[in-house]
Amino acid sequence: MWSVADPDTGGPLSSYSTQQRHGHSWNVSHDWIVTPTMLNRLTFGHNVHGNDNIDRRIGQKWHEKLGIKGVPQGVPEGEVTAPSWTLGASPVMSVSGAWGSPNNNHTKFNAWVLGDNVTWQRGKHTIKFGFEWLRQGVPLTDFSSSGGNFSFEARTTAIPGYSYSSRIGNSFASFMLGEVNSASLGVGDDPAAFRHSFNGFAQDSWKVTPRVTLNIGVRWNADTAITEKNDLLAFDRLISDVMSSEPYRSATRVFWIMDNGSGHRGSKAIRRLQTQWPTIIPVHTPVHASWLNQVEIYFSIIQRKVLTPNDFTSLAELQDRLLRFQQHYQQIAAPFRWTFTRKDLAALQSKIAPAQMEPAA
Repeated sequence: MWSVADPDTGGPLSSYSTQQRHGHSWNVSHDWIVTPTMLNRLTFGHNVHGNDNIDRRIGQKWHEKLGIKGVPQGVPEGEVTAPSWTLGASPVMSVSGAWGSPNNNHTKFNAWVLGDNVTWQRGKHTIKFGFEWLRQGVPLTDFSSSGGNFSFEARTTAIPGYSYSSRIGNSFASFMLGEVNSASLGVGDDPAAFRHSFNGFAQDSWKVTPRVTLNIGVRWNADTAITEKNDLLAFDRLISDVMSSEPYRSATRVFWIMDNGSGHRGSKAIRRLQTQWPTIIPVHTPVHASWLNQVEIYFSIIQRKVLTPNDFTSLAELQDRLLRFQQHYQQIAAPFRWTFTRKDLAALQSKIAPAQMEPAA
């Protein structure tokens, strides 16, 4: 539905959005003539493909203009979509359809490719073998539905409890009265997933006769598990679980003491957390001397001495090995050397602004 009063974006009920695709690729190769019958080709390349789906009314604060409370949740104001509406069918007079566009996402497919192939001519045989390594990354910024999706049905204006209830009511009347049947809200996230692929092949083209050629070959490929960079989603789920429950949900300030893991260190991480949860106050332990990092030293020892190689046949076998190593290590362990002294701590505290050290309320 388009409003002539807003010729640029169509007003609050339009579904005006744009899709933009962009990308580039480059590739370099080097040919090496090893012998008159053998050629080696090394290639290296990069491919980028972007896909942006954008609601044209982003950042216009339609949720405020329409009086919708509780929107947005953890999304910058400049990225909030306009609300979208869906009207269900009605039994007598039907006005159905979807209004508004919830789109605001930016996807970027990023791939690095390295390959090496050898071609060897030997008599009647043309032998080829090689490998390829591929790193695929998919950074995604998604603020879709951050202005809310609202569904209106006929049942909310029908008379409940009667045999004719399903034959009365009207979804447009429910919309005019603001009687929402169901709603959803996007809170925004920006994960960056990636994986590695390894491929190898070998083949032989044997010219048996001038009219018969036999091709024989094998190919091997393996993909690593898809990994989310810095494990942001898992960490954010932990934050959400805690901050959505009492007493933290209603607290005026919630202090989070955390180490300096790559997913939650630095000023960028603090801004990201406080944008979504304004009452959070992150407190990072010293980089090289937190007790958390001391525990991680032991975890590193377990990883190197117990869990590598990862060839356990069952969880029971894994548990048994961990417990037996713990008993052994308690007999041989020595204290970790603590290099961050009280003097170092006092020097660090003296650099912290007094405003950051104010007592909790």
